[in-house]
Amino acid sequence: MRCNYINWYLATYLISAFLADLTSIFFHHPKILMYCNLFYLVSYLSLLGFVLTKFKGIRFGMLLGVYLVVVFVINTYLLYQLYTVLDGIIKNPIMVMFFGLHTVTLVILAFVSFAVYLNSDTKSSILYLVMALCFIFSKVLFYIRNYYIYDWSLVLIELFLYSGGLIFLFYYMVNKNKAKKRAQKIRSYNFVFAKQKEQQQVLKQ
Repeated sequence: MRCNYINWYLATYLISAFLADLTSIFFHHPKILMYCNLFYLVSYLSLLGFVLTKFKGIRFGMLLGVYLVVVFVINTYLLYQLYTVLDGIIKNPIMVMFFGLHTVTLVILAFVSFAVYLNSDTKSSILYLVMALCFIFSKVLFYIRNYYIYDWSLVLIELFLYSGGLIFLFYYMVNKNKAKKRAQKIRSYNFVFAKQKEQQQVLKQ
């Protein structure tokens, strides 16, 4: 199936994520690792920028809004605790900074995606939310297994989550492409119907 629903945000993500995955092969090279982290940051910012275009403001109740804030604060606190642990392990302060930027961007991405889902409650918003959750957990596992505890099970889970995020993003684009085609078909039907109605009115006159 051809997927025409790729705007410049998603195109930027696909390019930067590809470059990040490519440079991650040279993980032990400090300079290349810096570029790898930069590409990942650009990819996450692209996803965040895209979902912000779908965010139309808060349209749910106060109770649910308070729940979202509490969840956001708890997640931020847990990631801060992980940040403090990694700060004592990672010797390069730039890598620690990238960890902070990555996690903050992904937490905001998940938070906004959840808000968009609550506002729209569509299949596309669910796919995007699950994608965001897959990326944030895979990134946390990436730092844990590289700088704290290395275990093959963590590697497999991280790869599974990251691959799952890519798959959900693909299905998101496919789903949006189908919705766009349906909308175009409906508009064309409405246009033909309106023309036929005009012709009938002219004939009656």
